Amino acid sequence: MCKRLIVILVLLQIFTAEASSQVPDNDNRLRNIINQKGQATVTIPRPGAKEMAILSKSISISSATDKNIEIVLSPVTAEWFIVRKYDYEILENDDAKGIITASGMEEAKGWDKYPTYTQYDSIMQSFATLYPSLCDIDTIGTSIYGKLVLVLKISDNPLADEDEPEVFYLNICSKIIIQTAG
Repeated sequence: MCKRLIVILVLLQIFTAEASSQVPDNDNRLRNIINQKGQATVTIPRPGAKEMAILSKSISISSATDKNIEIVLSPVTAEWFIVRKYDYEILENDDAKGIITASGMEEAKGWDKYPTYTQYDSIMQSFATLYPSLCDIDTIGTSIYGKLVLVLKISDNPLADEDEPEVFYLNICSKIIIQTAG
């Protein structure tokens, strides 16, 4: 009877270990999503003001409510986030964004669909027109389709090349590039 109980306990332990090893933990699942899609969206309980300030300087917060904040993680920010041991939930993203193009300017400004090139150009030009003392538009080359890739320099003195960080927002790539002049 004792041998049978030992055998059952050993088999139970083996099956339990095997079953748990087939389910990746949340951190590995997060890494896999980022490796496959280039980014992942997670939600965490809203932290206090001090921690919120740290988060907002280090990662991209896409929305916040009284209870939760939604964060978009990239390969650059994922490990920093994981090391901090937040209690998080991975949100499943709808991959349709890259497929659906906005039908008009108002829809394009909602940022839930990609603008056409004409809409993108109009939006970028409107920033420079509406905020000439803060924005200057330039190009950094052409896309694989021969279209200009526009950058918007946002600064307190956008027409001057100052020896301080300059921020360029690449709308088409959804990235922010920080460069130091010089």
